[in-house]
Amino acid sequence: MLKENKNLKIVPEKLKEARLSRGYTVTSLAEKIGVLKQTISKYELGQCSPSYEIMIKYCNLLNFDINFFLFNNEENNDNYGTIFFRSLKSAESQVREEIKIRIKWANLIYKYIDEFIEFPKLNLPDFDSKLQEDLDLYKIEEIADTLRKYWNVSNGPINNFSVLLEQNGIILCNSNINDVKVDACSEVINNTAIFFIRTNDISACRLRFDLAHELGHLILHSSITKEELENKELLDKIEREANMFASAFLLPREEFSNEVLALSLDHFVNLKARWKVSIAAMIYRCKELGIFNDSQVLYLRKQISLKKWRTIEPLDDVIAIEKPKLLSNAIKLLIVNSLQSKDQINKGVNIPKQDLLVLSNLPLDYLDEEIDLKIKKKVLNINDFKLESNE
Repeated sequence: MLKENKNLKIVPEKLKEARLSRGYTVTSLAEKIGVLKQTISKYELGQCSPSYEIMIKYCNLLNFDINFFLFNNEENNDNYGTIFFRSLKSAESQVREEIKIRIKWANLIYKYIDEFIEFPKLNLPDFDSKLQEDLDLYKIEEIADTLRKYWNVSNGPINNFSVLLEQNGIILCNSNINDVKVDACSEVINNTAIFFIRTNDISACRLRFDLAHELGHLILHSSITKEELENKELLDKIEREANMFASAFLLPREEFSNEVLALSLDHFVNLKARWKVSIAAMIYRCKELGIFNDSQVLYLRKQISLKKWRTIEPLDDVIAIEKPKLLSNAIKLLIVNSLQSKDQINKGVNIPKQDLLVLSNLPLDYLDEEIDLKIKKKVLNINDFKLESNE
């Protein structure tokens, strides 16, 4: 609820952040608010301040609390790295801006909790000696194998890939952006790796591959700059390398090869149940490893088309989506141990409550106020007492 205050000191940058986070352009927001687009631009540049009445419209339209606009909770020393978007080429710039802001918000959640709880540190081996300009399949497989050994992962299927990442210091946060062009993306902020994922309308196997793809970027492409990503050839190259890493990490050469026993889609359905990797990705891996030749791969792909499995495969509705747990468990730990109240968390992070909950994979009513109840002392009756006998 916005209390009347004619002297609100609005932070101009927060107006732009709120607009972009909800997918509005300057023009579309101006139409909704009822001002000229030049006026919105002036607000965001700090050339003039919105009135109390205009701020009511901002808060109601964008679903923000007024406190969001009054405080700048971004530190000047925050070091933002390159964002690697899954399906980067097809993602619209407006959607990218929404995601950038939500990754920043995820970092705010992490930093707030980190004041009270010790998170797992980012746990990666030093690959500098292995990373060269031209990474072929052999080198990438060597890197993937090194990481499996470093994380004490066997060469078999990974049971829960999301938990494995979180155990090794990678922060996973949920998306509430329903854009089919963006499944996942990642960024390193202040040496904290944050993976932003879409868990709605996506299969478990596709999500696992996306996470492995982002892990590939984290390990192989940490030195790539934002400007370099504008180079189409370089972009295509690092996307291929991240895909090769994802395949190599999820489907180790020797163990997976030993289990491919037939040129049959039914066989691959069984393999999918075990490895939790899509049939299409496994067939590509077989081609990559030389298990199948081009004509065999073409035959299997034609069979997939005939069965109409290109968009939805068998078991897509059976294999469970792996939900992030680290942020949600940390927030619960704060509350259960009375380190912070729900209200303190909500105000301390200072982003919209619904976004905090979605990013942390918590129910949308989790931070709602609760009625304080206390346990009554045990009600005693006469039978609870031992009476002394008369001697």
